[in-house]
Amino acid sequence: MGDIDGAHRWLELASRHPIDLWHESYRTAAIADVELVAGRWDRAAEAARRGLGSAAGALLLWRGRFLTLLVQAEVERTLDAVAARAEVDVAAVRTNLREQVEAARSAVDEHDPTELREVIAYLEQAAATIGRLDGPDPEAWRRVGDRWEALNDAWLTAACRLREADAAATLGEARRAEVALRAANEIAVRLGSPVLVDQVEAIGRRARISVDTPEVVVLPETTAERLGLTAREVEVLGRLAAGATNREIGELLYISEKTASVHVSNILRKLGVSTRVEAACRTACASWACRPAWRPPRWRSDWASTRVDAI
Repeated sequence: MGDIDGAHRWLELASRHPIDLWHESYRTAAIADVELVAGRWDRAAEAARRGLGSAAGALLLWRGRFLTLLVQAEVERTLDAVAARAEVDVAAVRTNLREQVEAARSAVDEHDPTELREVIAYLEQAAATIGRLDGPDPEAWRRVGDRWEALNDAWLTAACRLREADAAATLGEARRAEVALRAANEIAVRLGSPVLVDQVEAIGRRARISVDTPEVVVLPETTAERLGLTAREVEVLGRLAAGATNREIGELLYISEKTASVHVSNILRKLGVSTRVEAACRTACASWACRPAWRPPRWRSDWASTRVDAI
């Protein structure tokens, strides 16, 4: 996941063999995907248009996918032109792309939406991408990311979390940017994708956000039993001792901030202390076993120059 030259070689090899129309659509979509990652917007747009004009492009699923690829290429090309102060009619590009997305949505509305969840996700992603021409909108990317997460598409979920983080950072929403970037990083590391990891690091550098996992105090079972701490309170104490706020504890353990606050209050009472700092100090001074939590390995690659907004 990051070897563009290798991807081109495979695509070139695939083009030498006869293929049926259905699988030709997969190959065409792959070409557009690879060209997008490589930053070759013209080639990506050409492949996407070729897919839309094919027999498969008339099917809603392929129409949604190829349209999203086309939108990504055209928006990137337009943003590049704006950055270079080249002549470009942003309003015309925006209107043209939105009309195509709306036409596809109208076609989807004629069917059972539960059977077209992937198509709907593609079209929402296309709409969010067009929105980049108007400015950052982290909420739009959160919604699209949630859709892809529900569909178990890890790559597109990570791509949307990156967009959410980037948009939030641009608007000065530091905490939201951090949460989204950490989510993207977790997926990037799990997938072993240098491209995604470099995207995470690039946004992190620009927004001054660290995605490194903080050390978590691990409390021996015998000590926890002696203090009367529940399993959940042990988890909360580990994050508390690492310096996490109630809100951060809630996000890390998937509980509400209010529930985290209740756990913290119970922990302070059982430890016989009145502040979070005292609780953390007692954890260390009592010679409890403290060790870093497992940290996922971080991959690096030669793709540091890849544009942050290439996804």
